[in-house]
Amino acid sequence: MWNRSRFPMWGSLLLRSKLRIYLRGIASRGRDIWTQWREEEQHEAGVHALDALTLRVWLQFLEDEGAAEDVAEVLWTAYPVDSYSDRMIRVVDFLAVGDAPEDLQRHRLLYLSLMDVWQYGREQARTASGVVATLLRFVDHCGTPRVLHIADLLGHIAYLGILYHYLNWPPYLEPIRVFDTRRALLMTYTLSKLMRPWSSATAPPFLALFAFVICLPYAPAPNTFTFFLLLTTFCWEILLLHFSVLPSPLLLFRPDWILPFAVLARRSVAKLFSPTAFFVPALIACLLMLQFAMLDRPQVLFTTLHSAAPTDSLVAYFSLFTTFLLFLMCAFTYSVLVHPFLATLQGTPATRSPWDRYTEAVGLEARRTFVHAVVTYATPYYFPPPVNLAQILLVRVPQIVLQAMGKRGNGARLLTLVQRVLWRLIVGPAAVLLSGFWLWYLHPDN
Repeated sequence: MWNRSRFPMWGSLLLRSKLRIYLRGIASRGRDIWTQWREEEQHEAGVHALDALTLRVWLQFLEDEGAAEDVAEVLWTAYPVDSYSDRMIRVVDFLAVGDAPEDLQRHRLLYLSLMDVWQYGREQARTASGVVATLLRFVDHCGTPRVLHIADLLGHIAYLGILYHYLNWPPYLEPIRVFDTRRALLMTYTLSKLMRPWSSATAPPFLALFAFVICLPYAPAPNTFTFFLLLTTFCWEILLLHFSVLPSPLLLFRPDWILPFAVLARRSVAKLFSPTAFFVPALIACLLMLQFAMLDRPQVLFTTLHSAAPTDSLVAYFSLFTTFLLFLMCAFTYSVLVHPFLATLQGTPATRSPWDRYTEAVGLEARRTFVHAVVTYATPYYFPPPVNLAQILLVRVPQIVLQAMGKRGNGARLLTLVQRVLWRLIVGPAAVLLSGFWLWYLHPDN
């Protein structure tokens, strides 16, 4: 009979082996092609063997019917990489990046456990009793991943609204003499976004902050490069709202219903425009050559020429530009014919899981998107932008200083307390208000 108490030990061994095999597989770089090939084969064989062992241990774990806490312990218990490292790894982290057996990623029990965490948060130990302790636990319970996501989303929508207002009614081109509320809010929010782990959603706030910084003490004004950067940022942010980039309004709906469709749409767009992107660099180069050749007094290497390029050169550059433009149009037409938009919607066989109603590959990517969202917002005492700047100044910076001084353990407990109090003062009230939309207290455990 399977001993459930031994599973944390097995999980630790599996996670360490998985990480070591992964690191060993990417560490071999040299000119000995035979060594590279052998190590790649060993890496692939090791991953397959470890996946089989992982599934066998998981099936043995399922033989005994247990409680929801057992599955949560398997997913969320953190293990050190080794005895000499402070880095911790969890099973749920591998699921978020897809570095796990596909059968394990598709298992219904994992989705139910993650959905429970998304809606009601992770279980917390009761450390004290009394009116104050009960009230504090109530505030902590309200900060579920779903509630923190909606708080993050509301802040992001407010940022887009302020940016939209700035783009429609920009300030006059004059130095900063008074406090500009819109500019201060936009710069604060974009800076706080850059303090989070970088992802595909980092580029737009970086462009916005860059646009404000490079024109100081002036403000980005129309018909300038900085204003163009702000316009690009706004359009980019609107597009990202449709591609399940956190925070995403798509997560307001059922994840197994909306996320597969979002992944399918993103893949369809990528298939349509990927062939055309092959000719874009050449097209831009031809445009630059043609524009430079048409100047009346071009400047080359700080020397001004007194005549434009001859007509033959202009005709050649224009012909080259036209040729690449035709190539691009043909590539796009071919892509539309071969990969119709949302083609997988038709003729998809029925499956037991709504995640896989388009294809299994789409379902796996959609699951990873949901797991990533749960992992992000299930972080203890998560601070959404821009209030994460307070956490960075009062918690993260002291942690870095203590670690640099070799005294990390001395103030760890105090900094944890500061973070908890800071969250309850800043984020907690908003979490209590937003949690009322879902009537979280109807959950039987509460």
